Amino acid sequence: MNSLEILESLRSLGVTVRLVEPDKLRLEPASKIPAELLPRLREAKAALLEALRTDPATCATSCYEVEPGRSIHHPWNGCTTVKLEKNEFRRKIAEKCWHCNGRKRCGCSACWQAGPGNCVTCKGVGQLMRWIQ
Repeated sequence: MNSLEILESLRSLGVTVRLVEPDKLRLEPASKIPAELLPRLREAKAALLEALRTDPATCATSCYEVEPGRSIHHPWNGCTTVKLEKNEFRRKIAEKCWHCNGRKRCGCSACWQAGPGNCVTCKGVGQLMRWIQ
């Protein structure tokens, strides 16, 4: 298991991995780390530190790498790694709610339990906002 696979497995468990000092890692919450992964973490510590040092400091904590050299960035959470060109812009657009198909009401069990039948995904509006570039 290489360092990227270890980081991905930790993130899938809900564990955040941060570099707190040049040679120290912070894993939170540590209670979610399975005991069988601890020896691998100790062995791969140097590689993990190097992988975290190469992450851009401008990334938000919610940004993540999907494969080597390719990351998902979240500018709405403060990531400034991806910069827009002069003629590019981001904006929000309204889309029809995928859950209720824009009808504002839904009869599924989740919506029924939440209250008077309004869609819990769009909160009875019938639309969702999405960022586009």
